Amino acid sequence: MQRKNTDAKNYGKQFFSGVAVLAISTFIVKIIGLFYKIPMMAYLGAEGMGYFNSAYDIYSLFFVISTTGIPVAISILVAENKAQGRMKNIRRIYRVSLIALGSVGLFGTLAMGIFYEKLAQIINNNNASFCILAISPTLLMICLSSAIRGYFQGNQSMIPTAVSQVIEALGKLLLGLGFAIIALNKGYDISYVAAFAVLGLTLGVAVSLLFLILYKLAYRIKIENIAISNKSDSNGAILKKLLNIAIPITLSSTILSLTKIIDMTMILRRLCDIGYTQGQANAIYGSYTTMAVSIYNLPATLISAIALPLVPLLVSAIESGDLGKERAVLGSSLKMASLIAFPTGLGIAVFSEPILKLLFASQEKEIEYTAPLLSLLGLSVFLSAMITITNAILQAYKQAKKPIVSMVIGVLVKVIFAFLLIGIPQINIYGAPISTFISSVVIVSINLYFIIKRAGKIDKVFNLFIKPFLASFIAVAIGTGLYLLLLEPISSRLLVLPIIVAVALVYGILIFKLRAINDDEILMLPKGEKILKILKKIHLV
Repeated sequence: MQRKNTDAKNYGKQFFSGVAVLAISTFIVKIIGLFYKIPMMAYLGAEGMGYFNSAYDIYSLFFVISTTGIPVAISILVAENKAQGRMKNIRRIYRVSLIALGSVGLFGTLAMGIFYEKLAQIINNNNASFCILAISPTLLMICLSSAIRGYFQGNQSMIPTAVSQVIEALGKLLLGLGFAIIALNKGYDISYVAAFAVLGLTLGVAVSLLFLILYKLAYRIKIENIAISNKSDSNGAILKKLLNIAIPITLSSTILSLTKIIDMTMILRRLCDIGYTQGQANAIYGSYTTMAVSIYNLPATLISAIALPLVPLLVSAIESGDLGKERAVLGSSLKMASLIAFPTGLGIAVFSEPILKLLFASQEKEIEYTAPLLSLLGLSVFLSAMITITNAILQAYKQAKKPIVSMVIGVLVKVIFAFLLIGIPQINIYGAPISTFISSVVIVSINLYFIIKRAGKIDKVFNLFIKPFLASFIAVAIGTGLYLLLLEPISSRLLVLPIIVAVALVYGILIFKLRAINDDEILMLPKGEKILKILKKIHLV
């Protein structure tokens, strides 16, 4: 029994280590992203960001189709074969996946590069055509990067993914802003300036891919020259296994990404239907996506730091047949998602306006109508986190077809409510975040039903969800009181950061005082023993 508990703790420690690496890199990437979007919003304005985001949303759809399923499938197969000691087969899996993803990426790049004008017409935003052309080469490079990242993730090595994401973000910041400034100084039209900004993103991805290639070459020489099993599957058998896992994952992720396209088309078209001009609708869409959606996505991307190491580690635990290991990983992932999503979601909902004023000080007019939209989106943060985690859990249980069902139903709900609500003049753009919330509730409910049916009842629901929520609610309530008390003598821009720090400190104390995290879970963290000693010294545990 002691051995099983130790193994479960080791799995937990391994999981938390992977999460820590990805969480740090994701945080850095998002900070870089804010440093990028804030001046870019000032340079391009709402209209230019509308062109930029139109191209980026189309790219994101192709990106999900190209890369979401196969990298996860690679990590699952690599984890399975590593557990079985089939090292030669891991090499073959990598080669087959690299060729498959490279082919898909080449097709996507050619499709966007050739039909860029047609794609701009389809989304009713003709001036975004050069942005679409500028971003098209990125698909091939991202596909190749994803194959390499999937290989490392299957080996429970998250450092290459983390570092490459930071390199990509830095490239976007430095090159994207630089190119946009050059284009502005030359007096180019705003649509061309946006295209130059997109080109910076493309070059950043190229540098990131170069790093991954070099890292993989070094890793192969350093790690893989060990005794290798002679057992390996044929290329056709590996490709079949990859597709059997990847296609359902890709379909469910593609369906989820369609909600962004739905938002774009619904907002632009339905606002025009109720009397807005195309320019006005594009400006509203640009402000909503650049300011509100970007902040809303911050905690959601942190949750991806949990989902990426979760899948291969849960697969490995399931393969071992040890229920203790399986439960340790499952419980840890759900709790970590709750601990991140509840405070960030409530904080965004309550402090939307001061956050926007801090980040987008020069956009006073846009902040006025964007802040309420961000508050509504804040209510969906926890649900978005649960969608990511529950999808990953179902994938690890080889139930990847199940999220397709929940996603299809969720998107249908999104389409119906977005169409109806945005078309009501009194509601207009507010229909977008409201429909997001409703569809997210539907998706999470269906996913949880499938998980309980496969894995059994979720243990300790009170500790997993209720305690993190209570700690978040109390901390944000205290922060709100302090904010209102100090608002008159201090401007909201200067006040918001200290208030956020205060809320974080109160929340950190409460999660220990309410026993939302116990001693065993602290020991699973990197340097867990030292952390526990410190917490005991200051009487938090």
